[in-house]
Amino acid sequence: MLQAPGRREPVEGVQGTSKAVWRLRLIAVCLGLTALAFLQDPGMTVIDTKVDLAIDPAGWLSRALHVWDPDGTFGQLQNQAYGYLWPMGPFFLVGKLLAVPAWVVQRLWWALLLIVAFTGVVRLAGRLHIGTPWARLLAGVAFALSPRLITEIGPISVEAWPTALAPWVLIPLVGLAEGAPVRRAVTRSALVVACAGGVNATAVLAVVPLAGLWLLGLQPARLRIKALLAWGLAVAAATAWWLVPLLLLGRYSPPFLDYIETGPVTTGPTDMVTVLRGASHWHAYLNGAYGPPWTAGWRLATERPLVVATLVVAGLGIAGLARRGMPHRRFLVTGLLVGLALVGLGHVATVDGFGAQTQRAFLDAAGAPLRNVHKFDVVLRLPLILGLAHLVGLVLRAARVADRPELNPGLPRMLQPVRLRAGLVTGTALLAVAAVASPALAGGLAAQGSFRDVPGYWRQATSWLDKNLGEDRVLVVPAARFPRYLWGSPSDEITQPLLESRWGVRSSVPLTPPGTIRLLDAVESALANGEGSAGLAALLARSGVRYLLLRSDLDYGHSGAIQPVVVRQALQRSPGIRAVRAFGPEVGGGELPGNFVDHGLDVKVPALEVYEVTGSVSPVAAYDAAGLTTVVGGPESLLSAAAAGQLTAAPAVLAGDRPKELTGGPVLLTDGMRRREVAFGQPHDNVSATMTATEQGQLGAPARDYLPDWGDAQATTVRYLGIEGVSASSSWSDAQPLLGGRPAHQPYAALDGDPGTSWRSAPGTVATQQWFEVELTETQVVRKVGITFDTGADSLPTKITVTAGRQQTVVDNPGQSTVVTLPEGYPTRRVRVSIDQVFDIRAGFGGVGIAELAIPGVKAERTLDVPVPPATGSPAAVVLTAAPGASACVFDEGRPICDGGLARDSEDGNRIDRMVSLPVAAGYQVALRVRPRPGGELNDLLDAGGRAAVARGVTPVVAASSVGVPHPAARP
Repeated sequence: MLQAPGRREPVEGVQGTSKAVWRLRLIAVCLGLTALAFLQDPGMTVIDTKVDLAIDPAGWLSRALHVWDPDGTFGQLQNQAYGYLWPMGPFFLVGKLLAVPAWVVQRLWWALLLIVAFTGVVRLAGRLHIGTPWARLLAGVAFALSPRLITEIGPISVEAWPTALAPWVLIPLVGLAEGAPVRRAVTRSALVVACAGGVNATAVLAVVPLAGLWLLGLQPARLRIKALLAWGLAVAAATAWWLVPLLLLGRYSPPFLDYIETGPVTTGPTDMVTVLRGASHWHAYLNGAYGPPWTAGWRLATERPLVVATLVVAGLGIAGLARRGMPHRRFLVTGLLVGLALVGLGHVATVDGFGAQTQRAFLDAAGAPLRNVHKFDVVLRLPLILGLAHLVGLVLRAARVADRPELNPGLPRMLQPVRLRAGLVTGTALLAVAAVASPALAGGLAAQGSFRDVPGYWRQATSWLDKNLGEDRVLVVPAARFPRYLWGSPSDEITQPLLESRWGVRSSVPLTPPGTIRLLDAVESALANGEGSAGLAALLARSGVRYLLLRSDLDYGHSGAIQPVVVRQALQRSPGIRAVRAFGPEVGGGELPGNFVDHGLDVKVPALEVYEVTGSVSPVAAYDAAGLTTVVGGPESLLSAAAAGQLTAAPAVLAGDRPKELTGGPVLLTDGMRRREVAFGQPHDNVSATMTATEQGQLGAPARDYLPDWGDAQATTVRYLGIEGVSASSSWSDAQPLLGGRPAHQPYAALDGDPGTSWRSAPGTVATQQWFEVELTETQVVRKVGITFDTGADSLPTKITVTAGRQQTVVDNPGQSTVVTLPEGYPTRRVRVSIDQVFDIRAGFGGVGIAELAIPGVKAERTLDVPVPPATGSPAAVVLTAAPGASACVFDEGRPICDGGLARDSEDGNRIDRMVSLPVAAGYQVALRVRPRPGGELNDLLDAGGRAAVARGVTPVVAASSVGVPHPAARP
């Protein structure tokens, strides 16, 4: 495979250029790259990999020595934290010990990365005898400022670091083709692999394929086999320091890979053109309310001039590889093809990659660690860059020959086009590389959210907590996937590097068991609706939580967190929780008197508040095993059980975790663990309506929910009575990964007999592609169908088709309500309503809805089957709870603030219908806790005298043309 090396050029390159001058040129470029690094957000700490490295690298590295962290989020595994032990962690630690400002250390790290990438390509091209010295300099800069490195160096440089080292992995191995000792070559290459770190195993793995291809091409075969075996053993030894902990992590880690991005997401932007130009990182295509989080990557992915520039660089590289005089052409073209295969085969489009669907299925199953295929970009990027060096070197050599007429009499006139071609190719390459680097030249490498320093009040609050927590824990609320504050975005939880005590938070995907995540979500749910819970304090105390830290300085509009005024009301309405301290200035409320922001929800509150949970449970206690309460349900069931006063001081065990040796003890039957689908990327409104026992999720993710092993067996499921089932083309009650779901708008809501509830299609769907279908329990003739459409949806149908078996009836202009008469036909078990045309009521997402659909002789009911409790010989206590809703109004110091966007209806509608199996015959006492529903009847009760008094003329009539929200506080 490998060609003969040919003529060896001197180190200094061109004639008359000394080694000192050549080194000065290298140093000049390195200084330029360093200046470029310091051009990015000078004086600001940026979001790069881990905020701990900038604030407390020593603490981070000490925790990285252990797989288990008992202090964070009720105990959690360290996700490849050991990978920071070399070289990134020590680099930041040395900077901290030398008292270098954190932002300077970050920029020095970036400069080192750029310089390593640049010099690696220059050295590799020289060893492979590709291009001229000037061409190699251009290629080195093109690689250091390639799209992948430009995209990643700001927000996640630890993943860009292995790419920068990739040329250096190959350089020692090149000498094997020229007679270098095998031991020295493979040892040096393996040492470079060891320096790639171990934070991201896939990114490190990406530096291996090109080296393997080079060794496969060595001649003779004996040398090839010897080098492959030696290099494989050396690399295994060089990566053992992080590979062994990775295997240990994989053995005990929760299945967090099932909760993050999926194969269709990561392979979406991996078509061949996008892969060739280097814009295959899916994160670069994300755009939020405040613009794209990765600005440089977004520009390279979407701005037309930069797209053209990346294509030009890739095209010049392909042209260079296509030249027959290309040194080691077979090796480089093979590397290009292998890189294209690794990154692009999983892409599904009009023309799929080879075996694309199979590869996607693999990436969401056994191949989940390799799911981010864009990390293999370096496998094809290096050949393309070396092809660019060869092409530019060819035209520069030709131009140099044209400038020496004494060697070619009569040649200058004939070679004039050669000089023009050289200028055109070189100038094009320079302009294209500069254009690709323009996000860096404009200072746009850093991700959004840079901050100058952590505010002092955060350090004051964490210091106070360290003095008062003892062995207890603080829970940071509200939850935020990637917290962004008013003062900046550390991306990670800022509590970790600041606090020495135990803490917990619901972040994007905590590396804790699924049960812990469900428990945190139950707490978050109690805060999100603003109502709190009578059992919240008891649940927190049982979990070892003594304090809650309310962070009102979150940029909740960007973080997706709950508004502070809602959380404060929930905490104030939860018995056993009281405010004890406040830190920092007041935030919110605007700067102008009477300023109305976010529907008035943006009120002035302290930046940080500490709430104390009373009634903490002793951390060490012994209980009789006979008093252990078995809870049928999930961890979230403990909140409603505590609110109902059904938890004793003794521990509780979930039925799925119940030891076989436990034979007696009280049983608590709940409906809390419902079979649902979760949109893992959403912090709130992320669950679907409760599903039937056989219903599958709509998102196609590897996991449907945060479930323990026994989750499906202990889930509460839906059963339909009077009908076999009901379905729709789409539903707002499904888990929605972008805009959030509304379980109350499930298909059954159109059959429940309540005109106030409705099925609505999912946001973003095309209204004229929607359908709604009822499956009957037995075959029958359907002659009429009554339909009432939901006028609260975005669109009102103007043409529908009702199908019953082989019979169809098309109805034009059905209005809000219509009765469709079907012709006499064959019996059927399915009745479908299809939407053919619509009138847009408002500029929305095109959704349609049905409030009621009635079929004569058919009465549909929906009940929930609660799991069968274990037989312990004791009667079971039963706690049944309606699915949570939320009010449209909250109160700030008695003043109502209303926003229709806060309102959430319960998927249970106006009734709780359950099917339970009680283990022991006994006398059961029933208690019911209710909350009045907003509406005219409630208003009559609240208004002085009500309608009867108005009829007698006793009280004046107060009326209004309309009301903003259906809440008593907003009534006229």
